Amino acid sequence: MVVLSVVLFLLAAVCAMLGVGGGIVYVPTLLLTGHDMHWSVTASLATILAGSSSAASVYLLRKEADLPLALLLEPATMLMAFVGGMLSAHVPSPLLQGLLGSVVLGGSYAMWKKKRLLTSKDGTHRWGTWTRVRDDATYHVWLPAVLPAVAAAGLLSG
Repeated sequence: MVVLSVVLFLLAAVCAMLGVGGGIVYVPTLLLTGHDMHWSVTASLATILAGSSSAASVYLLRKEADLPLALLLEPATMLMAFVGGMLSAHVPSPLLQGLLGSVVLGGSYAMWKKKRLLTSKDGTHRWGTWTRVRDDATYHVWLPAVLPAVAAAGLLSG
């Protein structure tokens, strides 16, 4: 268990440096070491909480976080993660593993093809778009697509 803890700590450090949550790394690692799917997801979420909390504190101190956007999106993510956690107790492990595999493959494909699913080049003319300006960067967040997407991400992570 000590070796596994060290491995997860190192994976968490790498994921924090890359700016990803790490669930797609932690869960398969725990499954490969013989743990149950439900236990692996729970341990993964605890690891993500620790890593993202420490990373968030650094980003907030550097004023690199878009706090208003985070405060808008995070409640939907957290609420649906709770719902997903409650529902997962009634879903068999093989189905959860298949779902995880599908999400990992879909995300891999989107990164490989460099798809930008929730952004547009000119989002200023679309209803529900929140234009964010941070330093010298301007980006558009189309809330009718992003809010359901983060809610779905929360549901799947739970």
